[in-house]
Amino acid sequence: MRMTTVFVSHASVDDAWASGLENWLIGNGFPDLFVDHTNRSGITAGERWKRALQKAIGRTRAAVYIVTESWLASDICFVEYMNALLSSHGIVKIALILLSGDETLTDVAKKRLDTVQSDEQNLFPGAPSGG
Repeated sequence: MRMTTVFVSHASVDDAWASGLENWLIGNGFPDLFVDHTNRSGITAGERWKRALQKAIGRTRAAVYIVTESWLASDICFVEYMNALLSSHGIVKIALILLSGDETLTDVAKKRLDTVQSDEQNLFPGAPSGG
């Protein structure tokens, strides 16, 4: 089974961010990636999207999470994150936290953000706290 180098997780309202990141990754030598909304690497018409996402995460080596208010509100996005977190093959996780601080986050969104930031702390000891 072919491994995908990078999985990009984003909320659908953040497609522009995901497309920009996809273009940057391709331009910097990471052409083998999964971005769900693109014809080139994403989910094809008629494909069962939940299964396709699970398969993509199972094949990935690194996952980049575009963490916005919409991402934090999305159950699907957080499941993608947790699947990578619990992956048996050690996925490298990178969170791009794009929050201004002016957002009014729900309690669930705050807990999700804390989870992402605490995992980041585990990966990079000594990094400043996001809380």
